[in-house]
Parts: sequence; structure tokens; C-alpha cells
Amino acid sequence: MLPSSEGDLEHDATPEESQEVSNSSPDASTGELEEGSYVIVRFEGKKTPYHFVGKIVNKEEENCWNINYLRCCFDDSSPRCVSFKEPENLDFFITDSESIIKLLPKPTFVKQKLYFKKNDIGDLRMR
Repeated sequence: MLPSSEGDLEHDATPEESQEVSNSSPDASTGELEEGSYVIVRFEGKKTPYHFVGKIVNKEEENCWNINYLRCCFDDSSPRCVSFKEPENLDFFITDSESIIKLLPKPTFVKQKLYFKKNDIGDLRMR
């Protein structure tokens, strides 16, 4: 069963299954990018832009970051959360800072999935 609200994330999972991601990421309002931060990255498509959530692995050079991209689970059973997971084959890509449009708060981790509040993601077209 997927959580239907932020409170459900804490109550539905056992302690082994539910834990906050241990990497400390900065508050989304600070705008500071650092290793372990979760971000939304914009890619230009042929007709419309697409957005991916990723975790910053390390800084490669000035204004370039190595990011591990996650996949959206497209699960509508949780009206207040959006879930993501790591793909079977990890997806790393060097990304410039200009493509990073938002720094996300720390997600909640439940059963191999990362949950972000929909308010944090917004109405962006996610992949």
C-alpha cells in the first residue's frame, strides 16, 4: 500500500522500511548545491521541456555536477506525494548548473522508493 499523505509515510512502514535518506541536503530555500542534494533538472524536448529528479553525486568542475537521475513511478495512489526510484542501470550524467531549476528538500524513503511532496515538485512534467 502506498502512502496517501505525509502522515501515512511514517505510520504505514516498519522502521526497517521507512527512513529518511541519511545524506544531509540543504534547505531548499538556501539555493546551495552540494553532494547529496536532490534537484529537479530541466531538459529541452522537441516540443516541450521534460524534468527529472536527481541526486548530486559530486561536483565535476565549475558549474558542472555529476547527477544520478531517478525515475518517476507514475503512481496516482498517493495524492500528496510523488514517488521516484533508482533505475536498474544507474543513470549518471554531467549536468551544468543552469539546467538545475530547483533544489528539493530531503525525501522520505519507503520500500526502495523516494517520496517528495507534490507541492515541492509542482506541476512540472516529470520523467
